[in-house]
Amino acid sequence: TDLSGHTCGNGPNTGSLGRYELDANTFALDWQIDYLKVDFCGFRHGEHCADDPRCVPVEAAQQFEHWSALRDAVNKTGRPIYLSICPHAVASGAGTEVPKDAVIYAPPPEWTRAERHNLANS
Repeated sequence: TDLSGHTCGNGPNTGSLGRYELDANTFALDWQIDYLKVDFCGFRHGEHCADDPRCVPVEAAQQFEHWSALRDAVNKTGRPIYLSICPHAVASGAGTEVPKDAVIYAPPPEWTRAERHNLANS
C-alpha cells in the first residue's frame, strides 16, 4: 500500500490515507499477512500538498505523524506484522551531489534515533 492516498502508479484513491485502521484490519485479520511494504509515492513538498487531499507532506513532522498513525493501526490489530516503510527526506545539498531541496529516499535527518526506532512495530 501507500502512506498517502496515491500509489506509485498514481491510481485513484488507492493508498491508505484516511483508512489506516480499515486497511490494517484488512491486512491483518482478513488476509492474515506477515509483511507489509508501505511506499510513500503520494508526497508533495511545500505548499503543493494543500491542493491535494490525498497527499501527505514530505516535511519531517507531518510525515512522522502519518507513519506513526499507520504503525499504531497495524499494532492495534494484535497480529505481528513486519512493517517495511519508505520515508523520504528533503536534501540539504550540503556535502553531496544531491541538489538542495531534492526529495530522497531516506528518513528525514530531523528524526532522532529514538523516533526512527519508535516507528518500528516489532
